Amino acid sequence: MNIETITMSLGEARRQFLDYRNNIRDRYNEEDRAVMDGYRHLARGSALFDLCSAMRVGGQDDKGRPKIAITRADFKWCWFEYTDNGARFVGTNKEGQGSWNEVKSHGYNTVRMPDAILTRPDGWQKRNEARARALVPMIPPKFRPTAKLSNYHIMFEAVWKPVPPVDPFLLKHLGGTLYVVLAQWDLTPLEQAVLAGRLEQ
Repeated sequence: MNIETITMSLGEARRQFLDYRNNIRDRYNEEDRAVMDGYRHLARGSALFDLCSAMRVGGQDDKGRPKIAITRADFKWCWFEYTDNGARFVGTNKEGQGSWNEVKSHGYNTVRMPDAILTRPDGWQKRNEARARALVPMIPPKFRPTAKLSNYHIMFEAVWKPVPPVDPFLLKHLGGTLYVVLAQWDLTPLEQAVLAGRLEQ
């Protein structure tokens, strides 16, 4: 999966970070903090990306579903649906065969996409054929954070059918639609086979 990232030389990113840190002091807002955190990650050599841009570049399949999915890293399943004011990805650990109503009733974490980022298919309100679920990739131990997985997200090429995905990104949310790329990997055939075991649950 190719995404457009925000990069900067380590020296320039450090200068921008120090400039923000020295100037915001006690008068800052969440956007200031997100920018400052972004510069700090760039100064460490990490890449950043904007989720809305990634969704636009990733495109949609013939049913109007996005080709990229995102959910919190501690979930096993990612559901997608259109809403009246955009779209959303809903994470769950319930069995993959659970119904959408069961997923919604448990109030799971969601990642929302603003309106106009994805094009809704005709008739989506009546039958919502674009609603779908995908397996969330496992994280190999060498990339697994020591902190709670609920503090991170996974983005991957969505396979909206019962087969494992292949090339995820581990992300840290900074603010708005801005994320830090912490790791990227390809699932091996063995990892995909183990992940497919969720389909039998």
